[in-house]
Amino acid sequence: MKPAFTLITGVAVLAACDNSAVGGPSDVPDKSAQAADEVPVSSRKWLDGYQLVAPIRIYQQNVYVGTDVDAVIAAGATSSDPAVLFGALLGALNTFDATDWTARAGRMADEIQYQGPDVISLNEISTVSRRGLGGYGVVDNSTDFLPIFLSALSARRLDYRVVGQVKNTQVMIPLSIDPSTGEIISGPDGLPAAFASLVDYDVLLVRQNLRTANVTTKNYQAYLPVNLGPIPVAIKRGYVAADVTVLGQDFRVVSTHPEPRTPVKEIQEAQVAELLQDLAATTLPVVVAGDFNSEPNDPASSPWDQMTRAGFTDLWTARLGRPQPSATCCHSPGLTSSTSMLDRRLDYVWVRPDASHRVGPAVMTVFGDDLNERTASGLWPSDHGGLFGGVALLPKELAGR
Repeated sequence: MKPAFTLITGVAVLAACDNSAVGGPSDVPDKSAQAADEVPVSSRKWLDGYQLVAPIRIYQQNVYVGTDVDAVIAAGATSSDPAVLFGALLGALNTFDATDWTARAGRMADEIQYQGPDVISLNEISTVSRRGLGGYGVVDNSTDFLPIFLSALSARRLDYRVVGQVKNTQVMIPLSIDPSTGEIISGPDGLPAAFASLVDYDVLLVRQNLRTANVTTKNYQAYLPVNLGPIPVAIKRGYVAADVTVLGQDFRVVSTHPEPRTPVKEIQEAQVAELLQDLAATTLPVVVAGDFNSEPNDPASSPWDQMTRAGFTDLWTARLGRPQPSATCCHSPGLTSSTSMLDRRLDYVWVRPDASHRVGPAVMTVFGDDLNERTASGLWPSDHGGLFGGVALLPKELAGR
């Protein structure tokens, strides 16, 4: 017999040197470049004609938590019936199990091995835990995305280290109470006997031999308040930034994931404005990567407009070749569609040169929009396409090259 649970909701805080050469690993899968912006970012072919130019190569990926969290939030926000939230939660956990983070992380690591980026920017790196739901077919476990991702890199002899991570939204949903007292039934560890929880991070990784300094992790002041049942939840966002030295050139590199434009676009715009204010003081070239939850054709004051007015170049518009459709979102929550469902561009790599440089040759390719980029079981690596990009900053005196 399935155990009987009375659903309640709540929130808990869970405690959970420089390059010596350009190019990635040599033992990588063979791929043929069909266009100028499809060459690996570790290749120097896209720098032909330029001497003594050092590029920075970056991988931007919203890895996807593995289920539709928004559907759970919507269920809790729109219905006072605990059964509605509980049903949405069970469905979300079943989808999470089916989307197999370990396999998806391995597929991303395969592509990193081929592309050879210097810096990796990751959004929605998560810790998902649950227990006490065995009667509903949900196995007790905790899935911590970051160690699994790092293990996938290590298995391929890829030497990257975590520079910093920012903890964003943290949610725990207790799922049982004592009906006679209304109190939460706790386990030996003090946590609820039955619960589901999520912690969200943005993470920045670099090659092991790169020098880093001035690491910053910060939550934005503006955030989205929602109600999960009767309990208020703060949907927090933030960024992680560091100075990274690549082939003698220092960059300020940022990973971020601002709020979507709906239901309150002003929150997204305030978060991007705060990021730009924080970056205004640096004299270094700046690279900002992330899922910005906004399209280039959104109205004035949207992130694309904010970043452009602040002197940033959308690297997609600067890349060589330009044969590919500009779409990075979004596959279905189950990641099992037989064709790509990417139909809009929400993910970006932005570059702002310092005073003595301009944006030079650039490449960028979308990962996760082709059938041969799925896992062995047919899952798309994420609901978002990843961006492998490379850019060289040229001294302004080379403007005529």
